[in-house]
Amino acid sequence: MVFALKEVKMFAVITVFSLILLGMILALYKFYSEREYYANYAHRLESELNSLMLVYENKSRELDEVEIKLSDLKANYTLLEEKYSKLEKDFSSVAHELNRVRDVAKSLNSTLYNITSTMLSYVSIPQALPRVLNIDEVLATGYYVVAAAVTPSDPWLSYWHLYAWVSSSIRYARDPLIPIPYCEYVNESCVLKYLFIENYVQSPSQTLEYWQGDCEDTAILLYAMIKYYQLFINGTEYLTWLALIEFNDNESHVAVFIPAKGGLVAILDPTGHYMTTDEMGRLVPQPARVELEKYASRWSIHGGVKNIDLIRADVIGKEYYLSAEGSIEKIAEYIESF
Repeated sequence: MVFALKEVKMFAVITVFSLILLGMILALYKFYSEREYYANYAHRLESELNSLMLVYENKSRELDEVEIKLSDLKANYTLLEEKYSKLEKDFSSVAHELNRVRDVAKSLNSTLYNITSTMLSYVSIPQALPRVLNIDEVLATGYYVVAAAVTPSDPWLSYWHLYAWVSSSIRYARDPLIPIPYCEYVNESCVLKYLFIENYVQSPSQTLEYWQGDCEDTAILLYAMIKYYQLFINGTEYLTWLALIEFNDNESHVAVFIPAKGGLVAILDPTGHYMTTDEMGRLVPQPARVELEKYASRWSIHGGVKNIDLIRADVIGKEYYLSAEGSIEKIAEYIESF
């Protein structure tokens, strides 16, 4: 019995020892197994760390390069900023100069326009009228109106004397070529050009100074003298026209027309040596249609009369009116309406 107990104890001790040994073996196995896992894990982490270090080094180099480029860009920006500031000042200066040039160009265009307008007033009768038919020019003819032996109480006889005085005193002379400046715009820029017109509208005082002129000059002088007679000698102002005549060959002429009641008209043309007369050679108004056709026949060399403008001048008020315009037929109808 005692022996059996000993064997049981021995078995128990062996069993416990075996279990302890097995536990130790299992612990050692687990330790070594986990050690290998962690070693592999550590190796993997180390490999990843090395990769990250390489990435870090590359990024550090890239960052250094970026910093260098940034420094260069900052330097370039500062340089560009200085250049921009200089260009801005230059632009402001150029803009100011451009505005000045534009103002000068505008002033020159205005001056050219004024010169052109002034020159046109010397070559175009309608534009010349304020200059050549005004009260001062009418008064300048006074001495010569009296010298023509006018009669206060007989207008028609006085008109005849005035016509005769102008015809005999003023020598015919052609006009010079007058250059008229104008702008021809090319790409919005003015190219100065000149139009040469063989015409110069003299004032009565100029014609009396030079003692010569062409058809418009003698007609304007006669018109001014008639106005002086009407206003300051006879005392009654009668309707009187300056007749601008255009021929079919585009040549032009100027005469004085004076209408009378009953559709009559008298034509006074010093340069054309024509005066409306009766059988006795006296200045007497005639029926408008007959007289106009008779007068037009004198100009057959020009193909006849194409158009007539009848202009009335208010020399005191400096107002000028186009009373009628058109063919001989239309002008005759207009005068016959009086």
